[in-house]
Formats: sequence, C-alpha cells, structure tokens
Amino acid sequence: MATAATTSSPLNLPPLPYAENALEPVISAQTLSFHHGKHHRAYVESANKLIVGTELADLPLDSGAASRRQCSSTKWNLHSAASTHARKSCLKPLLAIDVWEHAYYLDYQNKRADHVNAVIDKLINWEFAAANLETFGQNQYR
Repeated sequence: MATAATTSSPLNLPPLPYAENALEPVISAQTLSFHHGKHHRAYVESANKLIVGTELADLPLDSGAASRRQCSSTKWNLHSAASTHARKSCLKPLLAIDVWEHAYYLDYQNKRADHVNAVIDKLINWEFAAANLETFGQNQYR
C-alpha cells in the first residue's frame, strides 16, 4: 500500500515494518489496512500538494518539520493542561497510543478505553519507552 516517491511527490508513505496482521487480535489487519492505507496515504498526498513549489518540497520530512518547530513536543496533538505544559517545556513523548476513532473504531466501535487497555496490556514495547527515557534524559520527566 505504500506509494513510491517520485519527482512530483517528494514525500512517500513508507510500507509498514510488519505484516498488517501482526498486531492482531488487538488491532485487526482490516483496521491497520484502513488506517495506514487510507488515512495515512491521504495525509501524505495532502502534504505533497501543500509543499509543491515551496522550500519544503526538497527537504526530508524530518528536516521540514524541525525547521517549523521549536521542539519536537509541539507535534503533540493533545488537549489537556499536562500536554500544554509538555509543549511549553519541549518535553518529548516516551511513547504514544493513537486514540483517533479511525485507529480503533472497526475493532472497538466507541469503546476507546477498551482499545487503550488492550494496547497497554498487549502491544506496548516497554523497552522502547525505557530507551526513549534514557535518550531524552530523565530530568525532563520529573
């Protein structure tokens, strides 16, 4: 489902680094295919349309994002007092759980808490979170 990079499309949707059914039964292959193949593809296609003819068109995605942000935590799309503090303090996430409805609706309908609990109980890579804590520095999270 990944699109190939072309001269007219500087950004591309990378293929998933695992099989679409690798997260079952927590996240079904159908949900992952829909989420990655439809929604993420649409984000990439929209971004390509927006950057054509700009200085961002020739930059790698991470460079373009970095040039437009004071710190990576400003990419957080969260709405709470804690996340506002995180953005202002330039904190970096240790890990994230996608709770937009299209990420879980096919499997959990409107039961977001069930989705989050299943991800926490069965999918989170705690070694990854620990490595992020080590990399970013423990002082940021006190």
